Amino acid sequence: MGLLALALQLLYLTGPELTAASRYYQCSGISNSLPRLSEASFDDLWTLQSAGVINSVDLVEPAPKAYIQRTHEVNHLLRAVSEINPDALKIAASRDAERAAGFVRGPLHGIPILVKDNIATCDETNTTAGSFALLGARPMYEATVVRKLRDAGAVILGKATMGEWAQFRSRIANSSHGWSAYGGQTVGAFYPQQDPHGSSSGSAVAVSVGLAAGALATETSGSIVNPAEKNGLVGIKPTLGLTSRYMVIPISIRQDSIGPVAQTVKDAAYVLSAIAGPDKHDNWTSAQPFIKLPDYVQACNYSAFKGARLGIPRNGINYFISESTKPIMAAFASAIRVIEQAGAHIQDEANFRSFDVPAFSRNSSIVLDTDFASGLSNYLSNLASNPSNLHKIQDLIDFTKHDPREGFPDRNVSVKILV
Repeated sequence: MGLLALALQLLYLTGPELTAASRYYQCSGISNSLPRLSEASFDDLWTLQSAGVINSVDLVEPAPKAYIQRTHEVNHLLRAVSEINPDALKIAASRDAERAAGFVRGPLHGIPILVKDNIATCDETNTTAGSFALLGARPMYEATVVRKLRDAGAVILGKATMGEWAQFRSRIANSSHGWSAYGGQTVGAFYPQQDPHGSSSGSAVAVSVGLAAGALATETSGSIVNPAEKNGLVGIKPTLGLTSRYMVIPISIRQDSIGPVAQTVKDAAYVLSAIAGPDKHDNWTSAQPFIKLPDYVQACNYSAFKGARLGIPRNGINYFISESTKPIMAAFASAIRVIEQAGAHIQDEANFRSFDVPAFSRNSSIVLDTDFASGLSNYLSNLASNPSNLHKIQDLIDFTKHDPREGFPDRNVSVKILV
């Protein structure tokens, strides 16, 4: 077996196929070992490409059983990927040619990344937010965060499934995390029919089983951090204004944020470094307090906590504690001890002056409902093609109620939105 074939085989194998005894294979002349595809970090992939063991095409193309082949084999069970980008192989070949010519864009060069299905791309994949209403619609412009990923050398592998309209289609009992009419029901990989949480369900599940090295996700209220936690990953919701929301199908301009889901903190930092920064198309990014972005990757070391002051708002945590959260809180306490030992000052009981969850939920619903209606109309106005002729929220409601593929009324729409 050739070195390249062996490298790809070991990268691809997961679960029982790869025993503890063969967890790593030391390649002759290569200082690194080969992890499972589901555990390969950006640094792993970077080192293997730099050493000439694999290239970006090897990671993408179906034949060597890398990311796309892995998706074909398990996606019918997990429904984590809605579409594979037909241009992925061509992009990977272009990145390999650049590397061969001595031009390497950075740590994301040749790395396959999935994009949540509410983030607009100017390629052959659809941007649907999980709804058939936007199938075939084409944006006039690409999302700034996607353009930045391309500029950083990433290979846009395809679209990740999501809760329809970022879990905002319905907030009543017949909704479920990770379900959309277009993508179906996403499930987690850790046990049968696992709730993947959402709305960035596909982004998290796909990365958790090695269908991509990382993914972009969006959050209004928990849609990055919750599925990341439930699928054993790192998810970062950036501070509002750190990453651009331009050409991302919105819920609320006041809460939406775009961030990474990845296997490790460092991998997430690589993606965040690539997509962060000001954008003239999103005025909220003009509030960034720095001229030069911080080096998030450089901060991924033990000494970075020295001198940091971290507060723990116990009244914001205790409200949600139950018997089922005991293991989570034990892990949280352990992590706090590690951070403190690394030199951080921990201010416990740094409580919110007021923490009224019912009042927050009522007020948040008013804001989100209003913002969604106006934000959706703005997004629809930036479509180059709009086959369903959608221009306002009532058009979407009418489509959802009358197109049988949308599953109405078994899958309802929010009564508040209808009003």
